[in-house]
Amino acid sequence: MGPVPPSTALPAASASLSRRTLQRRLEETGRRYADRHRSVLIRRAKALLSDETLPIGRIGVELGYADAAHFSRAFLNWTGATPSDWRRAERRLTTGEMETTRANPRALAACDGAYQIVKRI
Repeated sequence: MGPVPPSTALPAASASLSRRTLQRRLEETGRRYADRHRSVLIRRAKALLSDETLPIGRIGVELGYADAAHFSRAFLNWTGATPSDWRRAERRLTTGEMETTRANPRALAACDGAYQIVKRI
């Protein structure tokens, strides 16, 4: 099971807005709070995955998932690649390393494409 998005109360209070005003303003821009929360989770997951000393299960717990399997499934849905494949692709991109891998070539291609898209966000 994935993490429950935090309430809009804290971000609204930080911006000196009511929760409803924050929701209306997000709607006016075509955004939803849950989408913004998900994009933060994705960025945090990728930042944590770049530290290869952190176990994937630990990253999942840090992000609010019950276990590594739930986190891995969510990450796969977000990016088209498993956390392990993402790490491999990240290592290849940052070090120029051409590693031979047992990973599915389609997953690595999806991972590379997702990585480039997210770098622009």
